[in-house]
Amino acid sequence: MSLHRRNPKRDAAEPAVVDRLEQLGCSVERLSGNKIPDLLGGWRGLTRLVEVKSDKRPKKRDEHQREWARQWRGSPIAIVTDPEDATSWLLSLAPHAVRIEAAKKRHEVTTQELEDA
Repeated sequence: MSLHRRNPKRDAAEPAVVDRLEQLGCSVERLSGNKIPDLLGGWRGLTRLVEVKSDKRPKKRDEHQREWARQWRGSPIAIVTDPEDATSWLLSLAPHAVRIEAAKKRHEVTTQELEDA
C-alpha cells in the first residue's frame, strides 16, 4: 500500500477538522494515498485513521476506499464531516485513552522499580 499520490483531492471540511483535532490535543498527519484515509491522528496514546467527507457526500466512501477499508486489519476508520463531528468522535475515544494512560503509568512505575532495584 502506498501512502503517496499525485495531486491528492482534499475535502473542503478537512482544514477545519484538522484545526479542531489539534485544538483538542491531537497530533494530525495528512496522508496522501489513493484509497487510504485522509488523516492519521494520535491522541493520548491512541492512533487512528480518519476519513473526512464534506456534507455533500456525508459518510460515503468510493469503491476503492471501501475495498481498502475491508482489507484493513487495524482499528476502525473514523468518518467525520465537520469539526463538531470530529469532537464527538474524539470524545468517544476517551474511555480507551484512559485505559492506555493507566497502562502507561503502570509501565512507568514498573520500569522505575526495575531501575531502582
